[in-house]
Amino acid sequence: MDRAPAVAPKPRPTGTYVLQRFYVPTLTAAYVTIALFESLAITAGALATAAYHASLHRPSGLAALYVIAAMFVGLSEIAIAAAFHQFNLIQQPTPHRYLWSGLASVLLTFVLLASLLFLGQFPQAYSREALLAQLTICCGVILAYRAIAHRRFKAAVADGTIHGRRIVLIGRQVHFPDYSRLLRFTGAGVQIIHCQIPPRDRSGRPCITAETIASALVDQCRTLQADDVILLADETRDSELSVITTSFREIPAAIYVIPRRTLSVWARAHLAEIAGVVAYSLEKAPLSATALAVKRGFDLAVSALAVLLLWPVMLAAAIAIKLDSDGPVLFAQERHGYNNQPIRVLKFRSMQVSRDAVFRQATRDDPRITRVGRWLRRTSIDELPQLFNILRGEMSLVGPRPHAVSHNEMFIPEIKLFSRRHNVKPGLTGWAQVNGYRGETDTLDKMIRRIECDLYYIDHWSLWFDLRILFLTVFSMKTYTNAG
Repeated sequence: MDRAPAVAPKPRPTGTYVLQRFYVPTLTAAYVTIALFESLAITAGALATAAYHASLHRPSGLAALYVIAAMFVGLSEIAIAAAFHQFNLIQQPTPHRYLWSGLASVLLTFVLLASLLFLGQFPQAYSREALLAQLTICCGVILAYRAIAHRRFKAAVADGTIHGRRIVLIGRQVHFPDYSRLLRFTGAGVQIIHCQIPPRDRSGRPCITAETIASALVDQCRTLQADDVILLADETRDSELSVITTSFREIPAAIYVIPRRTLSVWARAHLAEIAGVVAYSLEKAPLSATALAVKRGFDLAVSALAVLLLWPVMLAAAIAIKLDSDGPVLFAQERHGYNNQPIRVLKFRSMQVSRDAVFRQATRDDPRITRVGRWLRRTSIDELPQLFNILRGEMSLVGPRPHAVSHNEMFIPEIKLFSRRHNVKPGLTGWAQVNGYRGETDTLDKMIRRIECDLYYIDHWSLWFDLRILFLTVFSMKTYTNAG
């Protein structure tokens, strides 16, 4: 008996196809469900707390006010969470940002509630103890609920209960690995499927002309139930590209085109407006005007306080240097600062005075280092005069450590984007130093590791990041690696 040919199973509906058939939850549907139950949980927590408080104190005529306030809390919290796109954070691998953002939305909600009660002249009627109790309970409810929701969401995505968007990449097979890596698709439920050009028709023969290629690709996208189609375009086949993109308008999916040869340029681009003209923004400034003001204010406050507290240490170091060896107390060296501009960086002298004009980086057990200098370098006290560079605006407390100009010139031709580390002010300490990349850089690999840390700091700057680095500078043993 002849067996019937095997029939390939159809893919389970996902994305926009689900919205047409209403039986498998999508990411959007999951977000709405999670938000609805979160609002109900917050409202229930506020109501239960108010009811318990009322049973103890038996206020008269305030039941309606407590109910209205609880409903306001539930609706406002969910509105704030939605406004700040907090539910997108549920896709993160760890729940921390999702939890803390929820706590922030609850706190902001109760600030609004307290303000409305005050403006409505209800502070006497609405018990202060009840308000504080509701705040405490709702904070606990949001943390518990979001922790459970995050865990359940991840489990639902893993077992296929929640389906996201199905993204189809169309292009030459040789280009798929590079695009998958550079595009960095992330997010729960996103599926990436590859369709190769040239495709094959129903009889299995390769499609040759632009019309047959377009027809075959449209058929494949229909079968795969694509929600988004990304065409990895080859600029040398403009006629084929035009026919394919026109044909794709026949399927219910969003269509995107990425030029193959310029992917590295356009991958991070986004539309922006400058002087009334719409343009593609390829790279933003390292720090915004607000960030620069915050960082400068922080530098001035902390460096001025450090000088006031540490002047006895600096005075003792100066006396020890003078007694230990001949020469000046301070050593000033020309180094690259912000925007590659030369600055004179101050340090306590830790080496013997030399007339050698050729730059030589200090090494471990360098014979030029004095006895006092070795102690100063191991404790980083030799860097303290740079607090005055910070006060003068030439340096910052945290940033890439400044290198000697001649040292930089050795590596600029060898390392791509080396000078990008000078897009912010150099620092007294930095992310590279607290990760152990301090001291001698006698090999290209050591310098590359340091530059990677510097560029990571520039791309991820925040005031909290600066505070973390300052803390690690003092208390992490990695900071003192290679010192001396």
